[in-house]
Amino acid sequence: MRVDLNSPLAGKTILFDVTVRNIVSGDNEKAKAIVKRRIPGLRDEMFSITLTDDTITVDLPKETRYVEGVQYAEIGIARDLLQILESVKKIRFVVTYERPAEHKAAEEEKSTEDKKTDETTTTPSQ
Repeated sequence: MRVDLNSPLAGKTILFDVTVRNIVSGDNEKAKAIVKRRIPGLRDEMFSITLTDDTITVDLPKETRYVEGVQYAEIGIARDLLQILESVKKIRFVVTYERPAEHKAAEEEKSTEDKKTDETTTTPSQ
């Protein structure tokens, strides 16, 4: 069996009609556009970019850990940022995990109970 994988458009001139919707300017905007290009489902409010001197810090939500191939996306983001923003020397990716609210409340309640127990046991007897 023989399969021809050549596109029927191979060797032909293709014309595209495009519309420029936005011009990205400024380092912060460029960085955000690069992140969104590499991780398409990421909304603006889900991540942040911080530029300080020669370092860009990309804060990503923990949900990105479930995106297939996110490690490769981060490599691509770092490569693109270093290539486009010449003043940048380092890229940091930060993913923050926080203790769930119900777990915090249970810990605070236990801490309050422990303090009450400590106060009762340390009160001198008369």
